Amino acid sequence: MEDHKFIIRAALLYDFKLGKNAAESHRSIIKTFGEDAINKRQCQNWFQRFKSGNEDLHDQPRSGRPQEVVDADLLNAIEIDPSLSSRELAEMFNLDQGSILKHLHQLGKVNRTGKWVPHVLTQDNKKTRINVRSLLLQKCKSHDFFHRLLTSDET
Repeated sequence: MEDHKFIIRAALLYDFKLGKNAAESHRSIIKTFGEDAINKRQCQNWFQRFKSGNEDLHDQPRSGRPQEVVDADLLNAIEIDPSLSSRELAEMFNLDQGSILKHLHQLGKVNRTGKWVPHVLTQDNKKTRINVRSLLLQKCKSHDFFHRLLTSDET
């Protein structure tokens, strides 16, 4: 993705050096790379940047709140104590609860019975489920389990 952005920005700089305007450059890039390559306003912004003398093709540092939680730290915290709630994790990392839930979801974790567990079953989980199912089926067949059940209605 980053390489694709860099290539398009280099094409914009090339067009700028040739003397094209932003609209002409936008049309040629859309024709070459497709409709989703870049929008017209982004082309205008890059051309304005080039006119000011800045020909650096990399993004400028952005203001705003940086990501304060490292995913490895979050995983480590729930491995130590999987019963931590999202509210407790939010207090621990000084973030809001929604951010913690978003990070945990991105890491593939869900809360089941008060513990954070992987969303996708591992091979061991699948084998255990198959073994338990097989044992239950054998027990049902060998002990006439279903023949001992009584059912009735209100009459």
